[in-house]
Amino acid sequence: MSSLVRSSLVKAFFDLSTAESWDYTVITENSPKEPDQNKVWIGLTYMPDVPDVATLGDGGEDELEGILQLDIYVPIGKGEKEALDIAEGWARSLHTQLRAN
Repeated sequence: MSSLVRSSLVKAFFDLSTAESWDYTVITENSPKEPDQNKVWIGLTYMPDVPDVATLGDGGEDELEGILQLDIYVPIGKGEKEALDIAEGWARSLHTQLRAN
C-alpha cells in the first residue's frame, strides 16, 4: 500500500517538473542512473511511516503517511539560488494541491 503513496508523491513531483519545464536529472532510490556531478540534479527518497488504523470493520482503511525527501545537488561553487527555486516551487505546488483537495 505504501508503494501507492510513494508512486503518487513521485508522480506529483514529475508533474510539477513538467509544468515548470525543469530539465534536471532525477534519481529515485535504487535507480541505476548516475547523475552528472557538474549539473544540478535531484534525488528523491520516500520514507514511509508506520500505518495507523483509521477506520474499523468491513471496508476499514489505514492511514498512510510518509515523507518524500528531495535532495537537490548543486555543483560546488555554483550557488544555491537554483536549488532554493526548486524547493520553493515544490512547496508552492504542494500547498496549491492541498488547498484544491
